[in-house]
Amino acid sequence: MKNRAIIFLKFTKYRMHFLLFMAIIFVISCDEILDIFPPDIELLSPTEEILTADTVTFLVDATDNKGIDRVAFTLRDPVDGKEVKKTINSAPFQLELSDVQTWSQIELEVKAYDEVGNFGLFEKILLIQSTVENASIAITEPYGNETWVTGDTETIRWASIDVPGNVVIDLYKGNSFLERIVTDTKNDGAYNWDIPDYLASGTNYKVRIYWISNSAIDDFSDDYFTLESPLAEECFINLSVTSPDDCIENTNYFYFTWAGGCIATDLWWGTTSGDITNHVELAGTGSAELSLFGFGPGKTYYLQLGSNGTLSNVISGTTSNTDCSGGGTLGADCGEPYYCSNCGGCESNCCPNYCSGNYYYYNRSCSNGFCVGATSDYCPNGCDDNGCL
Repeated sequence: MKNRAIIFLKFTKYRMHFLLFMAIIFVISCDEILDIFPPDIELLSPTEEILTADTVTFLVDATDNKGIDRVAFTLRDPVDGKEVKKTINSAPFQLELSDVQTWSQIELEVKAYDEVGNFGLFEKILLIQSTVENASIAITEPYGNETWVTGDTETIRWASIDVPGNVVIDLYKGNSFLERIVTDTKNDGAYNWDIPDYLASGTNYKVRIYWISNSAIDDFSDDYFTLESPLAEECFINLSVTSPDDCIENTNYFYFTWAGGCIATDLWWGTTSGDITNHVELAGTGSAELSLFGFGPGKTYYLQLGSNGTLSNVISGTTSNTDCSGGGTLGADCGEPYYCSNCGGCESNCCPNYCSGNYYYYNRSCSNGFCVGATSDYCPNGCDDNGCL
C-alpha cells in the first residue's frame, strides 16, 4: 500500500511538470497564432496638403510587433484615371513620383503587411497646386431672386473648373450658416434638393457650394432667394365657400375649404376689400367651419389666410343664396325684428318697426347681424307693428 502511494505521488509530480511544459509551448504558439493586430503606418513625406513640386517622394514609416513583410503603394487620379502601384519589401518604404503637376488630384493608398498577413491601411487625398490655382465653382441656381416653396423639390445647379471629386452644399440665412443640405455629393453640376417643410419663410436665403477637398474653392448664390410655405403659393387661389344645411341661431354657418394641401393657422375675413379685420385662429388645417354674423347669402366676401406669419393673397367671392336663418331663400327674413344676417337684397325692410308688450320700437339699423339702435315709445293701451293703439 505504501509503495502504491509513492508511485502515485511520483506520477502526479511528473504529470504536473508535463502540463506546465505543454502550457508554456501553448503560450508560445498562441503568440504566433493570435497575432491579429495590423501594422501601424505614418506618412512622413509629403507633409503639405497641396503639392507644389513636380517631383514628390512619398515616404511612410510602418511598424508591427512581428515585423513588416511588405508595403504596397497605390496612387490614383480620379479625374484622368492615372494609377501608379509599387510594392516595397524592406525599409525605407518610399515611392518617387514625377510630373506631379500634370495630375489633377492624388488619392494615396498605402497598405503595410506583417508576416502573418495582417495589414494596416492609410489613405489620404492630396491636392495639386496647378489644379488648385485654376479651380473654381460658380452657382447658377439659385443665383438670386428666385422663389422656392418648402416641401417642393428644386434643382441646385453649378458649374466648376478643375474640381475633381465631390462637393458639399450648405444653406445660409442672411450671413449665417443654417444647415447642411448635403455632406458629400458628386460634382456633376446638379443636385435635387427636397426643401424641408420646417424651414421658415424668408427672403434672405443663400446656398454655398464648396470643394470637399478644399473648402476655399467655393461659391455663394449671387443674391438672396426666397423660401415660402405652400400657403403663399397659388394653392389658395382655389379657395371655395359653401353654405351647408346646418345653421346656428339665425346666423349663417359657412364651410371654407382650400386646395393644394395648404395648412393655415389664421383666417381674416370681411365684407369689403378694405376691411378684412375679423380674425379667427385655425388649428393648422386645410378647412374651417365658421359662423359669421353679417355674412349672409348672396354676400360678397373677402378672405385672407395665414400660416405662422406668412399671408396668402386676398381672395373674394360670393356666398350661395341659401338662407340659413330659417327662410330658405334670399331675403326671406327681411322682416325679422331681432337678427339681420340676411339683409342682402332687402336693406329697406331690414330691422322693421315692431311691438313688444307695451313698447313700440322704430328707427332701427343692422349691425354685425343684430338689429340695434331702436327708439321706443310706451303704449299704455298696447301696440302693433304699426305703432301704439
